[in-house]
Amino acid sequence: MKINELSRWAALVTGLLMAGTSLADNETNGPAGPDKDLSGIGGTIPQVEPAPIWSIATQMPEVPNAVPLFEVQPIDPTNPGPLVQAMMQRFEFDPEQTGFEEDENGLASVMHTDPNRRTIEVFRSGASFYMEESLFPEQAGDLFERFQLQPGEASEFFESYATNLLSELGLQREGLQFDKVSFAHLKTVEDGGNDETTKVIGAAAKFGYALDGIPLAGPGAKTTVFFGENGPAGLYDAMPVFEPVDTVELLEPAQVVADYIAADEPQSIYRLYTGVVDETVIEEVKLTYYVGPGNEDQGFIEPYYEISGTMYGWNPGPDPENPREGSTTLDPSPFLSRKRAYIPAPEPGLVAGLAVGVMALAGRRPRRRAHAPD
Repeated sequence: MKINELSRWAALVTGLLMAGTSLADNETNGPAGPDKDLSGIGGTIPQVEPAPIWSIATQMPEVPNAVPLFEVQPIDPTNPGPLVQAMMQRFEFDPEQTGFEEDENGLASVMHTDPNRRTIEVFRSGASFYMEESLFPEQAGDLFERFQLQPGEASEFFESYATNLLSELGLQREGLQFDKVSFAHLKTVEDGGNDETTKVIGAAAKFGYALDGIPLAGPGAKTTVFFGENGPAGLYDAMPVFEPVDTVELLEPAQVVADYIAADEPQSIYRLYTGVVDETVIEEVKLTYYVGPGNEDQGFIEPYYEISGTMYGWNPGPDPENPREGSTTLDPSPFLSRKRAYIPAPEPGLVAGLAVGVMALAGRRPRRRAHAPD
């Protein structure tokens, strides 16, 4: 199953669970009942306008005056590059079938399948994904037992294993940074029993990147090596192919944060909170480059400021006229917002259109003044 398929599957399950109640409420086996009187509902809902106090509990980052702007260079997915060729050689992958996926912009990806049902998918962005038929099969043995590892040494072992594999495949790019190793655990309970057993059936070594010391953020700014009981079970290199095309002047981070607080846009983060926000604390501001998903088109890799912190608040009590009565304090909730760190130049066509409009207005002014009364 591909990463985007996993996401769709998870979203489908979540959607079905969330929709269960509404489907049951709306489904009837007979004629519809009388319309409900909704006139009194408004009086039962507390009317609370969020007016949080904003505070900044961090220093503004020191940033350069200007940074490069990068343009993504789409590739032809039918022409495997050095990485895909190295994958095929390393994993003894002999393509048997090839499938194509298209969108409104043409060929989006190509998937190769071998006789062992392993796949390599190449995306137009330059991202690629190799995986066995199943990354973490439930019937797999315990990973720690297979490699004779103690829990305390497992992370270092798989970090080293993954680093060597990336070097072997030519993926030791400049700016590559190890992030962490995470493990997939499977818990089982025998029928009729109470004893629960847990085994580790997979591991994932994750790497990120930086450009000239500026970290890359987003779903496309990573490379992940997956491990099963037989060794590497998958490799997802989400990084696109890109080249520097321009230099842009950065906005001051303090000004970007001030504009962010003053704008209406922060109201959107309050909807992430289940209650009423009293205080919003900005705990970190950092300069990053944002890289979108490897299976989506992205024109440019641009600098952004990541503004993150914590929201604090409360849950209204039962009395809509006095929501503070009987209210409860809710757990703090983290938030993350991204703001572009520079002002993009207008597109050439827009500049030309504005120029024509200004000239037209300038040409019309004398005629209006000529007809105006003294």
